[in-house]
Amino acid sequence: MNPEKYIDGVRKTGFELEFKISSILQDNGWIVINNKYYIDDVKGAAREIDIVAYRAKETDECLIYTALLISCKKSKDKLWALLSKEKNTKDPNTNWHPIRMWSNDPILKYMIENWDWQNEYVNSDVNLFENIFNPSKHIFAFQEMSKTNGSPQNDTAIFNSVVSLMKSQWYETHLLDSRKREKSIYNFNLISVVDTDLLRIHFEKDRISCKEIDSEKFIANYIINKKETSARIHFSTSNSFSDTLQLLPDDQS
Repeated sequence: MNPEKYIDGVRKTGFELEFKISSILQDNGWIVINNKYYIDDVKGAAREIDIVAYRAKETDECLIYTALLISCKKSKDKLWALLSKEKNTKDPNTNWHPIRMWSNDPILKYMIENWDWQNEYVNSDVNLFENIFNPSKHIFAFQEMSKTNGSPQNDTAIFNSVVSLMKSQWYETHLLDSRKREKSIYNFNLISVVDTDLLRIHFEKDRISCKEIDSEKFIANYIINKKETSARIHFSTSNSFSDTLQLLPDDQS
């Protein structure tokens, strides 16, 4: 038996990437759960999220959790291109700074669901706003593109990453309703890690520009169980994941 050929075969999959990202999380004090499955509410089939990670801070009132839902994708021959334009910050139909929190504490739960707290929260700290919540551009589409000749190769892998993250967030919050007993509050963050090059192709009226990037924030809108929802997804290359992780402020962890 030649074990090297099997090792080389596994390296062509995304499992080495999942191990690398899980190791970075564990080295930074996160509890890691690999490969959770959910039943898709539309297709009725199993859908996988690669990594669920969390860490908690105990206070006198409750446990404060920061939760990360992470999708890992690898591509040898294709890069990921995020197509962007300038944001219309006055667009009433777009929530540029969506936050997903959950709590079983009656007072906190009421505040989360009924108070207008989100704007005050995201603007409470300049670094928090810029690093975590504020997308620099409006990402309106994405494409996988050939590294060889630049031809578009559809968006299947990127789309699947985004949908898996959004649906796993929905399922995780609903699972908490039935299983969590201690007084807790959760803050969810969605991260799509890709082991390939990441580009931003920016559209203006009279020109299109292209820039290689390490990370970008994307606001996704989706209907889950007949309810419209928005989510903030942080795209990150695998090489810059450690830097992306450090953007999370101490008061969230």
